[in-house]
Amino acid sequence: MGYRSEVVFAIDKKVVPLFIAHIASNTAAQTLCFKHSDHHTKDYQGEGHWLFRWDHIKWYGSYPGIQAIMSFVGEKLQELPESFEEAEEYYRLVVLGEEVEDIKDEGWGFDSIFINRSVGY
Repeated sequence: MGYRSEVVFAIDKKVVPLFIAHIASNTAAQTLCFKHSDHHTKDYQGEGHWLFRWDHIKWYGSYPGIQAIMSFVGEKLQELPESFEEAEEYYRLVVLGEEVEDIKDEGWGFDSIFINRSVGY
């Protein structure tokens, strides 16, 4: 079984070529993004941004595909040319774990992505 999370990862169209190059030789990352995501679009917000969503995933840092995404965010985006704004402007990564307090929200891009935990009746 394992611990499951809901994850949304969005990247600005300006850094999509960097992402493609980053995962080009990583079959696990390609499979994670394009075969195992519950939803992905290459035209998020109608502007060519990319978005991936996984509804019930084991988001473990030890998995190669997830390592590739995390190294893209943590390393590759930090090496953007000076003509770019801060790296955090070009992505959003939200990981919502099973536990109520287990929330990870990184990046400043895409204000339309937000966390909403509620109880309905």
